Amino acid sequence: MPVYSARKPTTLVDKNGTDIAQSALMMKTKSRTGSIMPSAHTPLVDERTGEYNGVSTKDLVGVMESLLQKVKTGEFQPEKPTSSILQGEGAKLVQAAINDDHPAQNPGGPWQVLGEVFTDDIYETMGRTAFADKVLAHQDVPEMGQARIRIHRKDVVAWAMAGDGIVAESFIKQGWNYPKGFDLEANVVMQCSELHEAGSQLLEEKYQDALEATLVREDRMLKFLLDRAAVAPNDVLLFPSFTPSTYTSLRRQIIDQGIAVPHMIMAIDVMDDLFKDTDWQGWYSPIEKHELAMEGRLGKLGDIEIITDGLRYPELKVLDPGEVYMLGAPQALGMKSLMIPLRSSVVDQTVIGRAVKGWFLLQREALTVSNSRSVSKGLRV
Repeated sequence: MPVYSARKPTTLVDKNGTDIAQSALMMKTKSRTGSIMPSAHTPLVDERTGEYNGVSTKDLVGVMESLLQKVKTGEFQPEKPTSSILQGEGAKLVQAAINDDHPAQNPGGPWQVLGEVFTDDIYETMGRTAFADKVLAHQDVPEMGQARIRIHRKDVVAWAMAGDGIVAESFIKQGWNYPKGFDLEANVVMQCSELHEAGSQLLEEKYQDALEATLVREDRMLKFLLDRAAVAPNDVLLFPSFTPSTYTSLRRQIIDQGIAVPHMIMAIDVMDDLFKDTDWQGWYSPIEKHELAMEGRLGKLGDIEIITDGLRYPELKVLDPGEVYMLGAPQALGMKSLMIPLRSSVVDQTVIGRAVKGWFLLQREALTVSNSRSVSKGLRV
């Protein structure tokens, strides 16, 4: 992989803009009182392994509680994702692209290469951070192919025969769902004069805008589908505090259908209830890898993985406060059918008398939640 496409991971930074992985101190739980105190010299994250420093599950719970509390108060905040193309050796390509006054007349030139690198960057970030690739099964639809999802029906009946007789047929006819695709599009353009004055800073801003336009739009589409599916066979469960009883009730709505529940999408404010309520002791298993937390994976509650958007910067968040979704296994929940992977095309408007250039981004896909019995939703009131 070329150096230009090496993505810089999303990080949390302190008020000075320093990555908290090394600037923050390990939070240790006192065994007698249970209070959380910073360890004198131990950094939050082990630089060699990328894991949180700690010797016990209590220590890791203390790390996660402190981390989320500091995010909530604004002491730690997500750093806006940047492409490493803007740093190091990639800066040469950026400068060459800025100096390319007529990108449409230079196929394969630096402006086109830069657009492709940004596209790869955004595509990778979506796969690591967005909800759809975590909770849905995946299907690649080839050119001239058709997205279709097999519907599993339990339509075989067995009979207990006390004597001679004819067994009624279980006549099988395979069902298919043909999802309708939609386009994720972004038209990212900038005036040549603005680009000349702002330089690579403007490119970084446009990278963020393109990421927001695609990732958030996909997440909102999935959330729309989950909201509709959650009220088809079930009712939204309203709760004043997220307790083990609430957890069990939401989970039962799905497992009573014979469906496993591996994922839970949770607004980050609901995590406060896990740390305040002693009934949760022994249920919550915190994540150990800092990088996984930055991708929105907060550990497990029982045997269900917690996923959140609370560690994204504000423009990328889609969950409302107090929302919790429990989701069945991907093969029982639905499918992301990818028809056209994210790609970019050079935009050069000088040919129509405008000093404007940029990229047009396109991804075509279909999101399907095909089994409403695989979704239950709770809302804190």
